[in-house]
Amino acid sequence: MSHQPIPDKALAQHIAVLGKTGSGKSYAIRGVVERLLDDSARACVIDPTGTWWGLKSSATGKSGGYPVVIFGGTHADLPLGAAHGEALAEAIGTSSTPAILDTSQMKVGERTRFFADFADALVRKNKGPLHLVIDEAHLFAPQGKVNDPQSGAMLHAANNLVSLGRSRGLRIILITQRPAKLHKDSLTQVETLVAMRLIAPQDRKAVEEWIKDNADQDKGREIISSLATLKTGQAWIWAPELGVLERVQFPRIRTFDSSRAPDDDGAGEGPVLAPIDREAIAARLKAVAVEADANDPKKLRARIAELERQARKPAGNETAQVDRNSLIEAEQRGYERGRAEGTQDAQRAAWQHLTGIKSALHQAVDSAVMQPPIPVKTPVTTRVATGAKPQPARKNDITKSLERHSYAGNGARDRTPVQQRVLDALAELEQMGTARPSRELLAFMAGYSHLNSKGFANAMGALRSAELIDYPTGGEVALTRDGRAAAAPPERPRTAEELQERVIEMLGGASSRILKPLIAAYPDRLEREQLVQLSGYGHANSKGFANAMGRLRTLGFIDYPDRGSVIARPVLFLEP
Repeated sequence: MSHQPIPDKALAQHIAVLGKTGSGKSYAIRGVVERLLDDSARACVIDPTGTWWGLKSSATGKSGGYPVVIFGGTHADLPLGAAHGEALAEAIGTSSTPAILDTSQMKVGERTRFFADFADALVRKNKGPLHLVIDEAHLFAPQGKVNDPQSGAMLHAANNLVSLGRSRGLRIILITQRPAKLHKDSLTQVETLVAMRLIAPQDRKAVEEWIKDNADQDKGREIISSLATLKTGQAWIWAPELGVLERVQFPRIRTFDSSRAPDDDGAGEGPVLAPIDREAIAARLKAVAVEADANDPKKLRARIAELERQARKPAGNETAQVDRNSLIEAEQRGYERGRAEGTQDAQRAAWQHLTGIKSALHQAVDSAVMQPPIPVKTPVTTRVATGAKPQPARKNDITKSLERHSYAGNGARDRTPVQQRVLDALAELEQMGTARPSRELLAFMAGYSHLNSKGFANAMGALRSAELIDYPTGGEVALTRDGRAAAAPPERPRTAEELQERVIEMLGGASSRILKPLIAAYPDRLEREQLVQLSGYGHANSKGFANAMGRLRTLGFIDYPDRGSVIARPVLFLEP
């Protein structure tokens, strides 16, 4: 059996690793991460189990392993708090240093808030290929209800991370022992399946559904029938687009197996961990904190107030009455000047802050200094200088950079990121020649799997109430004049090829496999049976094929000129 079970090409795609407890899922992917680190690839692990720290030690525990920075957990190099999501996303998304984000010590609400912020920001901030491993992925993209008020935001961020991540350089590996509890919108986006031992009928059914949407059902029957009998470490690897279908045995890992139960009473010094220069990181963060304090929103408001007072005073010892209009104009000039200067200073300091984090992470492999974790201050509530609604001010050393993440423009401080994303998607569609898209197409372009999503529906209602968009009940959507001014489409219109690549990336799975040959054939149509063969399906009556075709037609990407043929729609080619 193969010593490198997962092909290199598959590692450039999204992967789902499914198997019951004890089947060897995390152990197998630990070996994959070792392989990535050997190749100097960028990697980050989200670890709610607290067991991935073994990457920092050798197999025997007598020497160091990989110089991975651990945030949070019992082996933390640096602390991990609920408010750190966006700042860490930017630091990791722009750094080459491998990291483990250990959420095992967080409460459910803390973990939910952290991941929602992290996932949302990573899609926007990541630069270049990054392999992101999400262990126990069903905790972050749950199919069922989660007892936390922010679970909806977390779920949307997780699905968005998977659906849009490829186009941002992310290669995501989802690991779960409960496939039935992993949200279908995430599971159906993966191109490669690693199926290990599964016994529960509902979990095996989740594998069946993936096969229906992505692969040949006849071949799938052999896999399903063998899942319950696979030995630990054995798996089926199926990458239909790459022509890979193989039963493999994953090799032993070369680092410390920190997931195994301890074989003694815990006495002794424990494994030797690779050195991390925590002191250098802490010193840099503290220095940046001093700079950020100089741009505290309260001080910015005080500066604006002082400029306003100066604008009201007559120059020198003049006793003449100041014309009311002149006073108002002077006050406005002072306000605008103070706000502009203060905002510029704050943005510059925050950018230096994040640059410092990145620089410190790059230095984290040079020293073995081990000190207690940096204390994290409790977040407080403040109000930014522009008069925005109160927001959680992340005032610890790691998260001060978040103060520069605000929307600029017409009333943007009153909009949520989701609302802005809908506006931007609508403006981009208008830019491409679709001035009044359907609600389905708008939801898709804004990163939602369906228009019935609560987040999308709420955003649409709020934007309509603010008179930024307009739509008749159940009809097409259009920007108003104010909405067009508030939107931020790409600086240049996408080319047809760029649009097609983005749509295929967002669709993933069966829908993308069907759309590719139709795009290649355009402006010619394809017979349905011909399309079935080109997309890798066994027959046209396949449920997965029919569902994918329906989705593509609803989104307006394909049409049926007659009962037997299919054609791509002109919108994919920026044609009217």
